[in-house]
Amino acid sequence: EKKIDEVILKNPTDWETYNKVYKAFIYGRDKLGRPVCIEQLGKLEPKELLDFGFEKLEAGHIRFMEELTKLKAEISEEKKQMIYKHVHIIDLDGFGYKHVSSKFYGTIKKIMAIDSQFYPETLQKLFILNSSYTFRILWNMFSPLVHKETRARISMLGYDKKSNLEEIKKFVDVEQIPEYLGGKNKAPLAGICSIQFKDIDYTVSPPVWKADSKDPRALVKPATETKTEAKETEKKSEPKKETATEGGEPEAAATT
Repeated sequence: EKKIDEVILKNPTDWETYNKVYKAFIYGRDKLGRPVCIEQLGKLEPKELLDFGFEKLEAGHIRFMEELTKLKAEISEEKKQMIYKHVHIIDLDGFGYKHVSSKFYGTIKKIMAIDSQFYPETLQKLFILNSSYTFRILWNMFSPLVHKETRARISMLGYDKKSNLEEIKKFVDVEQIPEYLGGKNKAPLAGICSIQFKDIDYTVSPPVWKADSKDPRALVKPATETKTEAKETEKKSEPKKETATEGGEPEAAATT
């Protein structure tokens, strides 16, 4: 049980380490206001990733996706229109044979399966940058398993930084693209638990929903609170016990 309603309020275990071993960032917006995500798969160290443990990787990725989902809800409210898709950039710079082991590939495959199962049809465009010969071999093997409509959203790009930038600029303004990819955005790349949402009170620990939050999860009361309220209601509904009168005879509880 992942307690999905609480994910956005409680930081996952070892989230700082997650940000070190898994390079994934929500960074900027595209030309239509949709969020842009950057994933540096080529910078992952397989041993560090596997030593960190799948459960914590899974928890970190779910937090990432929940932050992305909530950000889309905030953007939708700002723009007065539904925003439910995003642009994704996968940077494979540094990707090599150490990344093609069955354990590493199996772990990444499980992480990506979370998206297809719980966050389907949310990808607008995927850019794969710096795709090496090794990766292209793998892609040719597994791309037939990818739905043709999804494949149509994928641009497989090489190592030409200028050419890659021009392709990305078709969807994302240069001011929103990070400098390391040739853009003009100087903001640092920040991982999970770095976004603060306007309807969450971060002055307490753990954070709580603000009273005016419109998030559906803010309307769901915790199980402990519900049980307490149920007990209070039960006490109030109990009939009053008979009490003795001055003459010694019991007095029946008043009825209405």
